[in-house]
Amino acid sequence: MLDSVIYPTNIGIGAAFDSELAYKMAVCIAEECKSFGIHVPNSSLFDMACDPRFGRSEECLSEDPYLASSLCGEIVKGYKDTGTMLCCKHYCAQGAALGGHCGGVTNIGERELHEIHLPSVNKAVKNGVDFIMTSYNDVDGVRCHSNKHILRDILQNEIGFGGVIRADRTGNDFCEDLILAGAQALNAGVMLGLGDKAFTLLELALEKGYTNQSTIDDAVYHILLKKFESGIMDDPYIEEKGQSETYVKSGVSQKTSYRAAAESFVLLKNDGGILPLKQPVKLAVLGEHANSIYPILGDYTPPQNTKAMPTIFDAIRKFSPDAEYTKG
Repeated sequence: MLDSVIYPTNIGIGAAFDSELAYKMAVCIAEECKSFGIHVPNSSLFDMACDPRFGRSEECLSEDPYLASSLCGEIVKGYKDTGTMLCCKHYCAQGAALGGHCGGVTNIGERELHEIHLPSVNKAVKNGVDFIMTSYNDVDGVRCHSNKHILRDILQNEIGFGGVIRADRTGNDFCEDLILAGAQALNAGVMLGLGDKAFTLLELALEKGYTNQSTIDDAVYHILLKKFESGIMDDPYIEEKGQSETYVKSGVSQKTSYRAAAESFVLLKNDGGILPLKQPVKLAVLGEHANSIYPILGDYTPPQNTKAMPTIFDAIRKFSPDAEYTKG
């Protein structure tokens, strides 16, 4: 969202070890979404940090399933207590992709699946998550978008999820025969596409006998049910009265974001009691990202007014005016 408040990445939220803070953060984001007219925000809450090479590690709350599921449950609760629908992603085991390759092969068994990757899913479903987004990887050799075992047998029947299962972006376009791909995803449990072509061809898949009308009707039913529950079928447009600007300017979210950022810092070593720094002190600041904004904002960050944001070097100079910087 343009001009929205930016929070630490999930890995930072996990480092804070504060479930109450995670809940409050979710409430603030949900209130902001409502003021902007966003009915179903997406939140990356299911990926586990299994491999430091995983390119989306910043979206993971933790490598520990107990911590991750605890925070996930509180975040989902925060959205739902605010009356906002939520889509959680990615389902499932994306963080376990071999070699850290997003969307690649995952070499896991049923025990690892249930003990490491499903606790957060269970908490989210228990606390009322509305949409769950599938992931690009495979589980036991079957792509998640066409994996009936994880989508229907586990997610719907075992865990009891009754909401909408949706695809990740172009995730349904997983083979050259897009008509067949769409039917396979639908039959496996995917109900809603995202930027893919395969789900625009379901009429042809029905004609070819790749799927049936009742499966399509079931997917449509789940989507329409959420539309009615959200209220947009009765009142589809939000009247703009400056509520989004008013909420952002209230400063509530900024205070929560600052607290989250402060709590995300973890001090590993403090030899000689160097910290906290005492003035006067002259500091050298090294590293290309220390004097630029976007590399430290995290992924999915919308355009920001960077003139209003200090870089790390700017902040250090306020403490130590003689500090010097080099890219290194």
